[in-house]
Amino acid sequence: MIEMVYNGKEPVEQGEVKLPKNIRQIGNNDSNKKIYVEDYVLTQLKKKTQNEEDIRYGVLLGEVKKGRGNTYIFVKAMVEVLDIIENSLIFNDDIWSGVYSNIKKYFDKMNIVGWFVSVPYRVTDDMNGIKKVHLDNFAGNDKVCFLSDRTEKEDNFFIYEQGSLEKQPGYYIYYEKNEKMKKYVKSINNGKSSIDSAQQTKSEAKKEDRQINNIKLNEPENKRQSNQKRNKAPVPAIDSAKSFRDIAKEERQDTVIRQGKMAYGVSGILIIALLLSTVVMLNNYGELKNIKQTLSNFNMKQEAQAVNQILNSETTPETTRKEKNDNGESQVSENKETVISETKNDEKTDTTETVVNSSYSGKSHVVKAGQTLYDISMKYYGTSKMVDEIKEYNDIDDDYTIVEGQKILLP
Repeated sequence: MIEMVYNGKEPVEQGEVKLPKNIRQIGNNDSNKKIYVEDYVLTQLKKKTQNEEDIRYGVLLGEVKKGRGNTYIFVKAMVEVLDIIENSLIFNDDIWSGVYSNIKKYFDKMNIVGWFVSVPYRVTDDMNGIKKVHLDNFAGNDKVCFLSDRTEKEDNFFIYEQGSLEKQPGYYIYYEKNEKMKKYVKSINNGKSSIDSAQQTKSEAKKEDRQINNIKLNEPENKRQSNQKRNKAPVPAIDSAKSFRDIAKEERQDTVIRQGKMAYGVSGILIIALLLSTVVMLNNYGELKNIKQTLSNFNMKQEAQAVNQILNSETTPETTRKEKNDNGESQVSENKETVISETKNDEKTDTTETVVNSSYSGKSHVVKAGQTLYDISMKYYGTSKMVDEIKEYNDIDDDYTIVEGQKILLP
């Protein structure tokens, strides 16, 4: 693997080296090692991690040129290690396989010119470890190491010289359209989003399991013992414990059910109120109907009294008149006898009529809607004279009021 990074061949002196025009110098670079890093690459090297305790590392790509006694190291791209093992700085075969796969895919014509690492602790506390990684994987005098100390907030390039990693006094930043690097960053960001989502889901599941276990530990002893008695057969944890999402879902369902029951209860109350109002309306209607019938009976009573008066007026004796003539006395007597005879005939007729109709005596009649005592008297006796007798015979009030369904005894 080391032979792929460093093949032992030093860059050939090229004389004049073409340098970028749009550059910016950082620090004072008096060394014969001139480091030029592209601006977008430097931005990615200084990018923060999602978690403060995480490390970032990977390889630097570009080319090395020599001219006029100087070594020019151009850092044009970087490839980040995505599958970090236990948050440790490791370059094994699997890591290198992934790195070379991305180099071939995105930066086929570039060479490895060094590596980078970003750590959440002081770089000076672990320089020996970083030095060992550098020598084991990036041997050669022209390989650089970009160290980012997030604790001290320092970023610097280092080169292995005279048996140690020496901090460089400065470097240059240049600007150009780096489409390959942008394409690579976009690709790994999409991949990280998927990985982070999976890790977040896994982390949430573990957190829920811990919370469920804590709930079980805080469960009263007697309740836990009763549960153990009821559940003698061992049940896997995945079947016996519900996730908090399921619990929340069930609570929402219970809330919906309770709201539905409440709605049914309110609907039932409204229906009962509607029924009661309907009953009250029907009762009021019945009372209004009784009042209407009473008024009708009252009108019938007045009509019956008027008929009785007419009938009684027909039986009144005629007033006799005296005439001044010679036979005046015998004429008056004759008139008197005529009145008496007529009166006797009327009484005989009434008696005969009552006797004829007395065949209904002892029977009864059930009052129909709208009927009055006058109607009953006319129906059974053919005269209205029996109205008062029927009233007295059945102990009916003086207002002659009868109701539908009432049983009337016929005298």
